[in-house]
Amino acid sequence: MPKKARAAQNSELHQNKLFTYFRLGKLDKFYLASKGSTASEEIDFLDAAKLLETDNEERRAVGQDFFELLETNKGHLEEALRADHETVYAPTSSRDVISKLRRRLLLFKADQMLDFTEDDQQLWQMVIRDLQHGAVAKQTANNVWKAVEKVNQAREVLEILKGKFSLDGRNGEETPTVESRLNLREVILSEHFL
Repeated sequence: MPKKARAAQNSELHQNKLFTYFRLGKLDKFYLASKGSTASEEIDFLDAAKLLETDNEERRAVGQDFFELLETNKGHLEEALRADHETVYAPTSSRDVISKLRRRLLLFKADQMLDFTEDDQQLWQMVIRDLQHGAVAKQTANNVWKAVEKVNQAREVLEILKGKFSLDGRNGEETPTVESRLNLREVILSEHFL
């Protein structure tokens, strides 16, 4: 983390705590971790603004437990994102088209894909990953499922996938993958209360 994103101040009320501001694309998240606690609490914007308010402009070095508390906040953020993602993208049933298509692609054995190029294998794995993360539109999954449902050859399935997906993730129907959206996460500011 760049040093500019780190700050420290003395605080009687919030002693031995670390405030962290994360940005995920357009989503802003604020967390407060306490020393000696494995959990951190998510706070809203107004509480974060009040927490950062100070009259003292003296520069202070961050404490020794800064990075430990930062990892606590990062872990809590990842946990919250995972729970949200599982809730939003949970399949409605085991007969859900997305689940069926993913299972179908996983059924093919490596020996059936020996003639695949590296790009072919990357595309295959990307489609499986995007299906798992819910990054494929239901209509697209439905169209692909109808096309591959009765196909038994991996090469034929691959050709169908090539018509619907591309490695750069851009085609008429798809949005960027969940993984690429999550990679936009950055720590904007961390303040250590000593």
